[in-house]
Amino acid sequence: MGDGSAGISALDDILHQLRVDVIEAHYSQCSPVWREIDYVPAHNKLYYICEGEGWLRIGDKELRPEPGELVLMPANVLQSFSAIEGRRPFLKYWCHFNADLGDAGLFSWLEVPFRLTLDAGLREEVGRRFEALVACAAERGDRREASRKSASARTAGTGRRTGGAQPNGRDGRGCGANHADYALRRDASGGRADAGRSGRIPASAP
Repeated sequence: MGDGSAGISALDDILHQLRVDVIEAHYSQCSPVWREIDYVPAHNKLYYICEGEGWLRIGDKELRPEPGELVLMPANVLQSFSAIEGRRPFLKYWCHFNADLGDAGLFSWLEVPFRLTLDAGLREEVGRRFEALVACAAERGDRREASRKSASARTAGTGRRTGGAQPNGRDGRGCGANHADYALRRDASGGRADAGRSGRIPASAP
């Protein structure tokens, strides 16, 4: 009994240190040129595949996820992704997030499967959860953008009065350079897809 209580207490301590930050979340159709090979993201990625086909590599594991599957791609792990020529690319919910315990990433010590097939009865509920996450992330992004514009306007006014430096753009967490790797952008055909590193549309797939 004592050992069980100690275990619960230790778990509570761990959970109190856990910090989760959703950087962005979307529902999008991948472009036929969706592709990035051998890169290491600074954030975690979670996909819920709704339709289509694609290819992923996480470390030394190659995956071809199917509709109804969740895929976790942990931060700081070598990865590749790509659409498959001649096949419809993924239609998917996706989010980028940080999950840290103290100074360490959660998945650097917690081993979890990269791929999970959902029972048919769970898929609608998971879709609803992702819809709520997408809406929440969009609202949060709007607040951040409004706050950024307000701060930029105040700083610009101060700069004009004092000769100080002008603001240099977005903050680094969630809106700036750390989040440019997979910003959602329109491709040349007007479709929407995960952009490649540094915000460019990649030459091939996930």
